Amino acid sequence: MPGKIVIQARNKKGYCRCNMRHPATEQTYPEDKFTPEQLHKLTTDPNLMVKLVDMTLPPAPENKKADKPKGKSAAEYIAEAKARKARAD
Repeated sequence: MPGKIVIQARNKKGYCRCNMRHPATEQTYPEDKFTPEQLHKLTTDPNLMVKLVDMTLPPAPENKKADKPKGKSAAEYIAEAKARKARAD
């Protein structure tokens, strides 16, 4: 039996997420309607009630931002400025 996703907006006016309008009444979609990324967004959105019927939630997508190198912290900039000032004196 194929799984399905049941989505209902908590707001009586409905709610838009993942380029779709979700009404305040339950709407049923086939399990392949959404990508894993979209499904993660839908299930973690507090404005929606999402039920997965006869299926499991796919693994959460990897955080691509975590892989990027981070810039210097404010403390590092301050330490560098102090070091430059000390050298100049």
